Amino acid sequence: MMRRFMAAMMGTALFFTLTVSARAAEPSYSDLTGHWSQAEVEAAAQAGWVNGYPDGTFRPEVQVSRSEFVKLLLAAIRLTPDSDAADYLHQASQAAYHSVFLRDMETNWLTQAGWTRVAVEFGLIQEGDFPDGQFGPSIPLNRGEAAVLVARALGLVNPAHENKESLSFADAETISPELRGYVQEAVQAGVIRGLPDGTFGGSRPISRAEAVAMIGRAVAWMEEGVDPDIRAYVKEPNSEEAGQAFSLSVPAQVIDGTVYLPARDVIRSNAQLYGDALEGQTWDPAAQELNVTLILPFRFRAGDIRYVGFGYEEINENAFTFPTNARLLYGEVMIPVYGPETSSQTNLWPEVQWDETQETVTIFFYQRYSPMG
Repeated sequence: MMRRFMAAMMGTALFFTLTVSARAAEPSYSDLTGHWSQAEVEAAAQAGWVNGYPDGTFRPEVQVSRSEFVKLLLAAIRLTPDSDAADYLHQASQAAYHSVFLRDMETNWLTQAGWTRVAVEFGLIQEGDFPDGQFGPSIPLNRGEAAVLVARALGLVNPAHENKESLSFADAETISPELRGYVQEAVQAGVIRGLPDGTFGGSRPISRAEAVAMIGRAVAWMEEGVDPDIRAYVKEPNSEEAGQAFSLSVPAQVIDGTVYLPARDVIRSNAQLYGDALEGQTWDPAAQELNVTLILPFRFRAGDIRYVGFGYEEINENAFTFPTNARLLYGEVMIPVYGPETSSQTNLWPEVQWDETQETVTIFFYQRYSPMG
């Protein structure tokens, strides 16, 4: 699919230094004063996922290569090669990185530093994108490719596949059908905007400044409502005992009153409550689907309101539903455990209590996964 998006791109981009080490407060670059991207670039540099050149410049108009954008995006969403999330993906991904399927990447700096492995196992880069085995790491990334990569990072692959809305850009008819859903999702998330002439310009290469601005908006969308102070508990229905606290791989989120927790932590807490063991966990990077087996399988998909459990096999029109779509946060599938305007009851739990003042969420689990208690 992406091969067609990338076919029009030619040339190479200048390599620039990207680091994920923290910079001093208020970073400043001599060539950014008055530039439209100054605030975005300096915020990203302070957050630690982009850096400038040794001479104190940022060179905002230099084009970004495919490999550079992949590293920037992964660093910004905290999927660095040495992160716990990357280690988990290495164990769980169905695209386990046993070898480099892209012939031109084996000795590339992105691979040597471990970034390609993370990108493949998460699903940012997929084997089907490049059937000829050529990633073209130094080729400038274009706006259409950026839409695909950002949508994957945000867990919007499934909405992109289902999105049939018409694009309002003047050049909408030139955007390939495979790309339109990704563009629509990226636009709706506020990550990518149209050009001044009213076009999308999918084949237009992006600059360093544009890349940082896009990724910064993506991170802001992903991190909406993140609250590291929220504590999670699990409890048996009708039990008089205090709930058991459980740890979270990433912080909880509260968006429009809906509370999200990492799916694998929720199932793990169920196992701990009843003394059971998790039998297996797999991550499907193409479908952005997490499968967790706890006596019976559970299946959660990013960007989807539906899920399956209790021995059911497929996520389809008959699947169970959450109050709203699952999300991705730093590579973790986040499921909505409580919604203010809908019942918190699902076939996974009979009740969830959310104490906004105390910032605590308590899930009451059915014993032995019986939907009827």
